[in-house]
Amino acid sequence: MEWDVGPADLPFRGDASSHGVLDSAVAFFPDLSPYGYFSDDVVADGPYSASFVPAYHRINVGWLSGQHRYTTGAGPEGLLGRLLDIIRWQDVNSTRGFHVCELCPRGDTWTGLPTVEHKGDVLYLGTSEIRVPGAPGEVFAAPTLIAHYVGGHGYLPPVSFIDAVLRCPEGWMSGPDAPGVPSDATRSDYRR
Repeated sequence: MEWDVGPADLPFRGDASSHGVLDSAVAFFPDLSPYGYFSDDVVADGPYSASFVPAYHRINVGWLSGQHRYTTGAGPEGLLGRLLDIIRWQDVNSTRGFHVCELCPRGDTWTGLPTVEHKGDVLYLGTSEIRVPGAPGEVFAAPTLIAHYVGGHGYLPPVSFIDAVLRCPEGWMSGPDAPGVPSDATRSDYRR
């Protein structure tokens, strides 16, 4: 197993004055620790959303920081593409702001918000989370920046997460009425 650490000399990521953007570093949580960032999950699809307190146990994966070590290595073929598929169809816990990658150096062309084109769509990473079903009663919770960490920094998530990503059902948690969202969730239409 190879260990790597993000640059230790990077300044705090919330310094909007020097970059002209309001940003913040993603919160750090160790892989496979209990998730506690938000008490409920909000799954959206356009103006429609469903909010619920999950009955399942949420497990953190991919909440990296430039101040903490993370595992690197080559993941299996198809991992990055499948992560991007999940990010493309899910919209979980979207925020109005965005988190930046602490591992990328900042320069004159730095914008802070990683984007990637996937299957004809531009995906904005760092604005929401994904959910991936794991063992019975468990769901992995990851920031969308996980795709950037895997593709841009060689991050190798835990094997249990990789296996879950590769077998994640198409469209899981893709909207308020999708598989994975409980039937008793509070549903909203933001057009009203």
